[in-house]
Amino acid sequence: GGVANNGVDTFVRSVRLEVLHQPSPPTFSPGADTLNVVENAGPQTYTAWATGIKSSPISTATAGLAFVVRAENPAMFAVQPQITITAGNTGTLTFTTAQDRWGPARVQVYLDNPVVGQQSDIYIVTVVIANVNHAPTFTRGSDLVLNQGSGLHAIPAWASDITAGPYE
Repeated sequence: GGVANNGVDTFVRSVRLEVLHQPSPPTFSPGADTLNVVENAGPQTYTAWATGIKSSPISTATAGLAFVVRAENPAMFAVQPQITITAGNTGTLTFTTAQDRWGPARVQVYLDNPVVGQQSDIYIVTVVIANVNHAPTFTRGSDLVLNQGSGLHAIPAWASDITAGPYE
């Protein structure tokens, strides 16, 4: 104690402090959370659906990053959804819907950085596949020859195999 430092003992010690880098998860900004397509529309491409792709909040590097894309009902797609990282740190979403399928199809998306074992938040995009009215069909009978002005004619069973259209 003593009179120096108002009676408080002081001493000096050296401490080594090491700061370890904790990897941050990759980040991106998703596009629209609902995509509307019509049944049997063929391949779909959404350029720059994902933007601002980064391996961490402070790095713009994209090497080693990959999108994980999972359809909750894979049967809704002939070609499963996928996102390809393109120039400018954007991601292009592509898919093809299954033939004659319609309704909502939820798709989970996240960005994975396997090098550091981190992943982004999971986002849900809903692909709404609109039903298309299919034309009705029938089998027609043989050609008929009628005289003009001969009046109304009823031809039983001229049309057969009548359907409302596929999937209607």
